[in-house]
Amino acid sequence: MFPRRALVRALRASSLRNSSLLLPTCQVRQVMRWQSNTSVTAAEEIKKQRKKTSKVSKAKRAGMKSVILPPLPLEPIPVLVDAGDGTGAETPIPTTALMAEIQEIQDRYPDHILLVQVGGFFEIYDHQGYLEEIADLLHLKIARPKNQTKNQLRFAGFPLARYKDYVEQLVKHGKTVALVEQVGSDLTNKTKTKVRNVTRIITPGTLIDEDWVESRENNFLLSVTALPNSDKPSDFGLAWLDVSTGDFLVCESSLDTFEEHLSRIQPKEILCDRRLQETHPTLIQSLRNRAGEFHLSMRDTEKKAEAYLGGLLIQEDASRALLTDMRKLLADFSPLQVQAAGTLLGYVAENFCHLPSFPAPAEFVPEDVMRIDPVTQQALEITRTFRDRARKGSLLHEIDRTKTAAGSRMLATRLKAPSISIDEINRRLDLVEVFFSDTHLLADVRELLSNCKDVERALQRIHLAKATPGDYLNIIATLRMADQIFRLLESKQNQLKGAASAGIIKSLEALAEKLGSCRSLLNACDEIFDEKLQDLQKITDLEAIKEGISAELDEKRRTHQVLKQQEEAYRVKLARKYGLEDKFKISALADPKLGPILAIQDVRGPSRLAVKARIEKDSHTELLERANTSVGLRFSHTHWSGLYRSLNESANALLEIQKDVFERACGRIKAHTLPFIETCRTIAEIDVASAIAAHAQECGYTRPVVTEELVHDVRGGRHPVVERAQTYRESMYVKNDFYIGGDQRLWLLTGPNMGGKSTFLRQSALLSILAQTGCYVPASSARLGIVDKVFSRVGASDDLAAHQSTFMVEMRETATILKNATEKSFVIMDEIGRGTSTNDGFAIAHATLVYLHQHSKCRGVFATHYHELAARVQDDQTQSLDAVKCYQTAVLADDKGHLIYTYQLQPGVMTQSHGIDCARAAGLPEQVIASATTFYQQLENEQRIKDRLWRDWQNQQSSMGTGEADAAYQATMS
Repeated sequence: MFPRRALVRALRASSLRNSSLLLPTCQVRQVMRWQSNTSVTAAEEIKKQRKKTSKVSKAKRAGMKSVILPPLPLEPIPVLVDAGDGTGAETPIPTTALMAEIQEIQDRYPDHILLVQVGGFFEIYDHQGYLEEIADLLHLKIARPKNQTKNQLRFAGFPLARYKDYVEQLVKHGKTVALVEQVGSDLTNKTKTKVRNVTRIITPGTLIDEDWVESRENNFLLSVTALPNSDKPSDFGLAWLDVSTGDFLVCESSLDTFEEHLSRIQPKEILCDRRLQETHPTLIQSLRNRAGEFHLSMRDTEKKAEAYLGGLLIQEDASRALLTDMRKLLADFSPLQVQAAGTLLGYVAENFCHLPSFPAPAEFVPEDVMRIDPVTQQALEITRTFRDRARKGSLLHEIDRTKTAAGSRMLATRLKAPSISIDEINRRLDLVEVFFSDTHLLADVRELLSNCKDVERALQRIHLAKATPGDYLNIIATLRMADQIFRLLESKQNQLKGAASAGIIKSLEALAEKLGSCRSLLNACDEIFDEKLQDLQKITDLEAIKEGISAELDEKRRTHQVLKQQEEAYRVKLARKYGLEDKFKISALADPKLGPILAIQDVRGPSRLAVKARIEKDSHTELLERANTSVGLRFSHTHWSGLYRSLNESANALLEIQKDVFERACGRIKAHTLPFIETCRTIAEIDVASAIAAHAQECGYTRPVVTEELVHDVRGGRHPVVERAQTYRESMYVKNDFYIGGDQRLWLLTGPNMGGKSTFLRQSALLSILAQTGCYVPASSARLGIVDKVFSRVGASDDLAAHQSTFMVEMRETATILKNATEKSFVIMDEIGRGTSTNDGFAIAHATLVYLHQHSKCRGVFATHYHELAARVQDDQTQSLDAVKCYQTAVLADDKGHLIYTYQLQPGVMTQSHGIDCARAAGLPEQVIASATTFYQQLENEQRIKDRLWRDWQNQQSSMGTGEADAAYQATMS
């Protein structure tokens, strides 16, 4: 015995197998309205309906509207039942299966926002209480189902086509998203027909789509782990990965250097070992307080870290013997690094719901690069400005003339961690010189680079099974550009033989060798796509694969074209028959409830009645009216239903073949992953070198001489960013010569407010950073000794979150410098001791200067407004500060006594800061200025008296006993 709903499914299934089963519309309604307690066998009901149909006369049948029952829809639809009150009202049965499924998925992913695909929409349900917040964030309306029952929830939604826009907004606001997509159909399930799975978890650190990540920046995911029962509980393992490019590095860190690593990596998401909440609660709390910088997740340490580290690596890594021996790979890394990398890879595998592959991680060695702590990075505005954390206005923004996204990322990486190897620095500078010395080569190469795409990310999307035809086309286009660049460099190499330095020749040879594989890589790539199709992003375009690639595809495409022609011919025939050629459009649609239909669109008012009348007047019509909409009519037709199914089957077959062709083509690219990665990095390096050369030509920069000597010998030095700002103001930047090293390794700099001291401090440090990055520098000439660390104590602000005043922040930063500066370090310090009493500040500034001179023995510039400090250094007879030399920024006065800043450096001490003049320029009221001037003169007079008495006491001390001199001094003061 069959219950009512099973009968309906049986009838529909039978209609799929036997197209001759036709039921009058009235009888279909009768079947759908059977009482729920009615049960008959399916065979008996089908037989009964056929008998009733056969008794109808031919004449009556000709005028009867008949219909093929549509196939069972993939999406569950309300089943209509008798309300039981005699009125015949129809009420929907709640779709509780979907709600139960969503609840089960939400329980598995409690920390994520669920986006559930329902047909052509992504929907957000009110399960976890976040619906109100998310709807408000995305400006979505919350819908309440009609005839809402306790099993139905409020929800909000948006079309599938807009999901990238909405997900981007969620991620930007610190949310993580679980995509629940329809992945197939389950026709055996009585309560649902769609199979839904979580296909992707999207977090800030696992973004790969170009619409979501900044193309010129890395999007790093950082893992921080600690080993249980370690004898060094303050040590961490760090692993960071850009899922979108494949950049993968590991290192170890102490608690003291953790912030330095964090500022260099600049992760978008951090995975922290959950144990750190107990062992390092202060660290975890400080990370939580910086929610605007990155997304923080606490995670249990991955127990299968070694297996993940081996299982997710690209097996082609020849340097590790195809990874046949995992012990050899793991031996390259410490247990902390293995733990961090394995935990990170396990997280990525969960988020992508499959096992993607990455190259083996590289070990980052802090001792190989110049160390720049977070305070210095911020003060020098290397990649972001201090005020608004923007890229524009930073050093990176000023020098970045790269043409490719990969080149820009490489330049930023180098700028945040300059090399301390003279050989590596000179290798980079040699490559810059190749382009700097040949304007034509520079222009040609940069023109080709401008046509190169972000192949690193395209290649990574292929490995993640997220690639589009556009990615594939971009890889081929970039390989073609790389091949042309290779030929240009090869020609340049032949020209320079015997006429250039060995370093330049060697750099060119290395580049040419790396790019030499472009031709073979191009041959390995099948040019399967029709490049005439602009902005080809989806394989669903049935014309995407060009003709001649697959014989099976070509045959299927011809068959499909014949079916399309038949469809068009039938549409034209109907239009002519019912007079619809000019006014109305006939469209072929697949309605989710009605099945294949023909829609006559834009039919309103009298036109609608006229069209219906013409169709009903035709006694031989095969059109069956199925629905009326506000703008059109919908009909089904036996011939069209069959044609539609044939077209649909043909399109699906075409799509499957195209997907197979595309997957095989991507497989060939994956088989050459490491050569592709090498080519990408080489293109990026050429881009960086040519960009530096172009910028140097534009701004008049010069190649620095990098040496092991502890010296800063600069002629005509400038600040790169300030000089650009001066150019915009149509002002000229004042150049300065300076020598820091030897017997003047520390400069004590005095000068007026707004006299240029802070600019010079930053400029002197930036020159070393640029040189060791491999850049030309803003100077007429520069001989710069290698710097291992750059420290800055310039500018200050309080840290209210850490309950630290401005003065405390300044002292902590000063302590960091004094503890870590070495003989090879470069230190800039501005106004140490401000924020407390004059005597306290003076004493701290003096002691700090003495420590830097006698213990750190570093190079640097120490700016101060304590003129007495400079005077004491200048008059020092003990030689305790013999390597400290006093310089000042000069100032002149015009006829009216107003200051003229020259911004020129010269030996000596500036005895006045001219703060009142600066206050007048700032617009303080004249009454305040006059009062300040009077009080200042009074203070100066008092100070002169004290100075005279002090000198008299010293003279008396030399001519009489100390006790007598002290008594005389005290009597005078009283």
